Amino acid sequence: MEKHSSLNALLHITIISIGILVITLNLPFKAKIFGDWTFHAEAKQITEWVWGRAPLTSVTLTKAPGPSLFYAVPYVFAGPGNDDVYYWRWAVVWNTLWSILSIWLICRAALTLFGDISIARVAWVSAFIVPMHIYYSIGVLAEIMAFSGCAFILYGISVFFRQTGTAENGGSISIILGILFLVSARPNSALLLPCFLLIVWFLWRNASRTLKLRLFEFLKIPLLVGTILLTTLSLGLRSLPGNQQQPLQESYLIYVMHHGRFQFRKEPWDWRFWENSIRPDSEDYQDWEESKLSLKEQIDNRHETMFQVYSNWLIKDFFEHPLNFFKQALIRLLFGHYLQINSADVSRFTIGPVSGYYVFWGVHFIVNLFNLTLITAAIVGFFRTYRKIPEILLMIAPWLSLIIFHAFTYMEHRYIFPVRPLILLFAAPALLGWVHYLKQRYNHSHSDNY
Repeated sequence: MEKHSSLNALLHITIISIGILVITLNLPFKAKIFGDWTFHAEAKQITEWVWGRAPLTSVTLTKAPGPSLFYAVPYVFAGPGNDDVYYWRWAVVWNTLWSILSIWLICRAALTLFGDISIARVAWVSAFIVPMHIYYSIGVLAEIMAFSGCAFILYGISVFFRQTGTAENGGSISIILGILFLVSARPNSALLLPCFLLIVWFLWRNASRTLKLRLFEFLKIPLLVGTILLTTLSLGLRSLPGNQQQPLQESYLIYVMHHGRFQFRKEPWDWRFWENSIRPDSEDYQDWEESKLSLKEQIDNRHETMFQVYSNWLIKDFFEHPLNFFKQALIRLLFGHYLQINSADVSRFTIGPVSGYYVFWGVHFIVNLFNLTLITAAIVGFFRTYRKIPEILLMIAPWLSLIIFHAFTYMEHRYIFPVRPLILLFAAPALLGWVHYLKQRYNHSHSDNY
């Protein structure tokens, strides 16, 4: 019965995903199909090398290594020398397959954790209330790989702690794969590993003997193996001829931290996208541009590195504005969980005689109403489940890692998207409970009328 229900869910997830993908492809707004171009260009270069049409020295991984390798797989099958749109189509299919698998894993995690087919059904159905995974599937971005990584981690933890035998080994493999996917796609989530350690320590203090044994196995197998493989991958990629990843990563990190110091600095409630064409009148944006010019002048005149000049500025700014630093972090926390369309101008939302302004804010109101409902349900569901199954605390490690980093550096909505599986998983039992409550109230009211 369980196997039949699981396969039935996979079939429905696939059909609905394809249908929403077709709709999304025809919307006036969508994710940038090539992102910032980096992952697409690097995946193409890997493809040329695999097919023997370019030397290994031409292969570079200048940002997160995961997405370039992730998209290289379908690109290699597509063959070398094709145009960009052709590769993009392969990428969309590839992303869609992984998003379907991820939603199915969330469904399986819910079934393993709660033992209720109805809750598992609500978990995957709620994914399509706000189908962000389909929205991001359209772009050659890091988001789907990171999203899949989080889904693997949740499924792996649920199996590792709730089942035994061969299933336990499958849970370990899923956690390891999830760590590799999430951290290589989003290196900013590397705090995942110390977060896991901190949570294990927290649970260990009051854990039963059985749970302590499972926690020890978690440290010894999936976490240790995942860390070793991740380190090996990182060192191996850095040793590639022509790979300039390390210096660029350092410069990019310090640049983003400086960037973030101006986000919500004087304009805490100006949540427009950080782009000159979107917010040329923004005081924070103008201050950021001026600061960049000033720091560049210091680099040129003092002959110091970008890292030195920017680091000194960041340290000085923190001590001069400590309260503002933490205020900005709190606003980023809220901002990261809010959903906003940045890819299209308001005018593109015009429908017939209806102004784009009203459609734009109407869409955002509805989407965020659903989004807030899911987040509220997830919080309620998490704490209810935690009382019975304390090891689920490990599942919030991906969220903690991304929140800690981005709340204190720079935030965009897509940076928190990878932990969407966590929201869907724990929202399901609360949503089902609310539906049953409303149904009982309705039946009671209906019976009173007769």
